[in-house]
Amino acid sequence: TPVIVVCGKGGVGKTAISALLAQSVIELGVKPLLLVDADPAGGLVSALGESVRKTLAGLREELVEAARTAGDSKRETLARSMDYLLLETLAERNNYSLLAMGRNTSQSCFCPANTLMRQAIDSLAASFGAIIIDAEAGLEQIHRRVTRRSTHTIVVTDGSKRSTDTLTSIT
Repeated sequence: TPVIVVCGKGGVGKTAISALLAQSVIELGVKPLLLVDADPAGGLVSALGESVRKTLAGLREELVEAARTAGDSKRETLARSMDYLLLETLAERNNYSLLAMGRNTSQSCFCPANTLMRQAIDSLAASFGAIIIDAEAGLEQIHRRVTRRSTHTIVVTDGSKRSTDTLTSIT
């Protein structure tokens, strides 16, 4: 499965490139297509004119809260239902499915949500003809290996020193 990651520093047009790339892949007839909005700000969801009911960050918060109050057997049930719960976060459309990171409601680190995103991509990859990931700005998701399945990387730059430094760090 081709996995295309669009990354770079903030404000360089990653989301616009991701949306245009998605449209091109749809026009080529690649099916099924998975679009991943890995940015907590939700830029790709917005650029596509979409909304999502559930996000991975929201799913993670639900699971953590349920696990806190659950007994051992309930925790085991939660762990076994993870694939099903993941599928509930997919927004399925005619030409693609959309998976969104979403925002944490707490001020906590995104490391656990990024781990869940990586696991979700790993779990779903075989079911799709292609995957396009609109990565969060910067290097965090690269360093956390959220994009480890990447077969193609598009680094968007604006020519600034900070942008080319980000490019150098990614490549």
